[in-house]
Amino acid sequence: MGRAAAHRARGDSAGLAQATTGGLAILLLHNTLGRDADSLVSHVAKHRERFTDFDAVETLGIGRGPAQIALTFDDGFRSNLQVARRLHSLGLQACFYVPTDIIGSDQPEVDAFFGRPQQEGVMTWDDLEEVRSLGHVVGSHCRQHRPLIDLSDAEGEDQIKRSLEELRRRLGQSEHFAWPFGSLRHADAAKVVQWCTEADARAASGVRGFNTRERLDSEGYLRRDAIDIRWIGVDIAAFLGRDAARSR
Repeated sequence: MGRAAAHRARGDSAGLAQATTGGLAILLLHNTLGRDADSLVSHVAKHRERFTDFDAVETLGIGRGPAQIALTFDDGFRSNLQVARRLHSLGLQACFYVPTDIIGSDQPEVDAFFGRPQQEGVMTWDDLEEVRSLGHVVGSHCRQHRPLIDLSDAEGEDQIKRSLEELRRRLGQSEHFAWPFGSLRHADAAKVVQWCTEADARAASGVRGFNTRERLDSEGYLRRDAIDIRWIGVDIAAFLGRDAARSR
């Protein structure tokens, strides 16, 4: 099972195809290479009116009007920089969650960091400064890409707070955090929310489901739908209520 498929197997049952009115869907992507990036940008441009800046999470409504989509990208892969530029040209702000200890590392270090060979390397601090200058959000994805549930409370708190401190020191601002792997079995969500609150940051998960103000106030963290970018058109069509039953 691939990473996106694993994400789809967890969380609540409210998927993209079921949520076509009200609220905010936050899509979770990783690598954005070649034609996959072209496809993503093409579909965003085609349905631009349904995509919203990531900052919409701060003014989240209660489900009135058409549902909106925001974009997030995890792990800080190098190809995300080009997508950040292209989304900027469309007037759309996204959020890029990065593990701070690997920024600017070479390919062997990146492969070792993630525990397996990767398709590409990661962004540098200069790249992240450009991402910020384009108006995007850069958030923390821990210092290291490790399941917080496997760490002591002190270690988990350190992973969150020190990574946010590093981003703020380097980039001037960082108010968002997403825990690695994203599921409720990979982190104690209540503790993550507490540590993020203490660090003046918003927590995000990889738990599927729409975001409404009521849900966010109750759970304390944003929900995100992991997407396999190779099928981005299918997922967006499903979200928009078109071809929702199309088989993968």
